[in-house]
Amino acid sequence: ALPCCWRRGALARDMKRLLPWTPQVAPLVLTATLGQARAAQASPLAPAYAMHDSYVGIDFFEKWDFWAAEDPSKGNVAYLDAVRAADAGLVKALESRIYMGVDATSIIAAGQGRSSVRIQSKTTYNAGLFVFEAEHLPTGCGTWPAFWLYGEDAAHPWPSWGEYDIIEGVHMAERTQTSLHTPGTSCSQDAVVPGEDFLEDWQLGADGTPADDCGIASPGQFRNQGCAQVGP
Repeated sequence: ALPCCWRRGALARDMKRLLPWTPQVAPLVLTATLGQARAAQASPLAPAYAMHDSYVGIDFFEKWDFWAAEDPSKGNVAYLDAVRAADAGLVKALESRIYMGVDATSIIAAGQGRSSVRIQSKTTYNAGLFVFEAEHLPTGCGTWPAFWLYGEDAAHPWPSWGEYDIIEGVHMAERTQTSLHTPGTSCSQDAVVPGEDFLEDWQLGADGTPADDCGIASPGQFRNQGCAQVGP
């Protein structure tokens, strides 16, 4: 079961070859943006998908937990709980859309995190088709919008059950990316061919070669880079 998360943007085209592991508990995760999300699960009687969960409406935020702990990625950010985020005007839910934002007006002192929002779905998923619509994702210096899934519990800390970054845009990046992160150094996807199995390219690693190994400590790649496909 994967939880859905919002926090950090590259639309994953196709990652055709499945990885040799099965993620266990993962929620949807969102980080500071505007949009709506829906989840569907395949019917056991037919190949079509049926609507399972719809994340849109004035009760949107009731279906998510607000992350108010320190940022595991060590970003210059201070995530707010639901009450503080609403009071600061960083979240708002309407019938047809929701808003998640970041404090874009305060002057932040050195060492102080900028107020922002990260939410994680209360429902977890083992599989499904996820449709996410966004009118705007933040771009530019210091931003990190994302829509992603990951799994962990007390006995299986990240990245034991993996992470799937569906939409991710970091800092001054001019293109989005999608990434998979698995433990260790050997989860090669070098048989997945750009232009044939997916539409764009592999992101380059620290040594200038394609980052096509999902292991977070893979040789020649940046730490925690995983196998990352560059989007449009």
